[in-house]
Amino acid sequence: MCLQSSRYLSLTVALAIFSHFPLSAAEISIQQATLMALQQDSLLQGVKLQRQSYQAKSQAADSLPDPVVTVGMLNLPTDGFAFNQEPMTQLKVGISQVFSQGDSRDIEQEKWLQMTYKQDHLIAQRMAMTTSNVAQLYLDVLLVKRKAEIVEQHKVLFEQLADIVQASYSSAQGNTQQQDVVRAQLELSRIEDRLLQLQIEYELSKAKLAQWLFDDHGLNIDFDVTNQLPQYSVASISAGKWQKLSDLSVQTHSVYQTLAQHPAIAAIEKQIKTEQADIKLAEQKYQPKWGVNASYAYRDNDPLGQSRADFFSVGLSVQVPLFSKNRNDQDTQAARFKAESVKTEKRLMLREMLAEVLKLTGKQTGLIARSALYHQTILPQMAEQVEASLTAYTNSNGVFTDVMRDRITELNGKIDLLKIEIEQQKVYVQMAYFFTGNVLQEPAQ
Repeated sequence: MCLQSSRYLSLTVALAIFSHFPLSAAEISIQQATLMALQQDSLLQGVKLQRQSYQAKSQAADSLPDPVVTVGMLNLPTDGFAFNQEPMTQLKVGISQVFSQGDSRDIEQEKWLQMTYKQDHLIAQRMAMTTSNVAQLYLDVLLVKRKAEIVEQHKVLFEQLADIVQASYSSAQGNTQQQDVVRAQLELSRIEDRLLQLQIEYELSKAKLAQWLFDDHGLNIDFDVTNQLPQYSVASISAGKWQKLSDLSVQTHSVYQTLAQHPAIAAIEKQIKTEQADIKLAEQKYQPKWGVNASYAYRDNDPLGQSRADFFSVGLSVQVPLFSKNRNDQDTQAARFKAESVKTEKRLMLREMLAEVLKLTGKQTGLIARSALYHQTILPQMAEQVEASLTAYTNSNGVFTDVMRDRITELNGKIDLLKIEIEQQKVYVQMAYFFTGNVLQEPAQ
């Protein structure tokens, strides 16, 4: 295949590839993507509905048990079933009311209030988690898109190299050989294959992001990410919190205290208070359960028409926890054990969060150093090497293989730098989750 035909085929393939990239789709920023995800987050909606449920239960817990109304016929004679035959026959209407044991009603209400407050913190945690997840997926899509652009830009350079090789070979000047022409065509084909791979990777990464943006009707699918790389920094988290983080050797305790304010930890705190309320509820079972009752009994006139007096009764009842002491003891002990287990869960989560922050901090330090090294040393040296090998080749002092190898190395170096920069932003996103999740505010330019 001649070089012109090969280049024409390469151009056709490239156009086919990028026609699949939704360049005409509406571009959404990382802030818009996270906002859409929060609006479509079914789990977040479920947590909010659960909060409303607990709030309703809190209001219901303040109510007394329903009174019991009784209506009965007393002492009706069976030899005639006449209501006025016997003086003891009565039509009785009564009402009774049982009261909660001790302060159990107030404690029950407080328990459900704490559950409501817990849901508030879980809502904040879910919003921070969704924001972090969507931002990272967005950056994954952006990484593939930017990689494709870098490869496409370098494809032009490879085409220029192919032109130089073809011209040199056709004119029989220099030391250009046929294998150099074949190598140039091969590398162009590999560039096209690389673009095809990026297309597949782009569709996969976009699909992962799209699942957060679907509404109930499957809309909001046709989108594209912006081409601008977000520039999150310590300002995205807040200077005060990052200052604590920047000197962990002496500020670990301070960071630990900051993490203790995280919504996930606050939710566990509310769960602990809920368990403590259960302890108090179990203790209330030792208290007697009181009740009052009142009744009115109506009697008919006697057979001679003389009036009979009606009766009014009132009484007080008490349920004494006499035979349930062992059961109450075990219920109270079980509630205490459960409360202690939740405290253990809190300590474990704090340790895991602190370890993750330490890991992210060390990772970011390394990424910053690598980024500086690439910008200041590696990429400039790669550019110099490419220029030197190309100059040597055009002056018949070098080989084409070195030129192509150096050009490929430079391409991979730029992609490596892009990965580092994307990974830096992802670390800031992850870190922001642990510091209240305010990841969407980029620093002022």
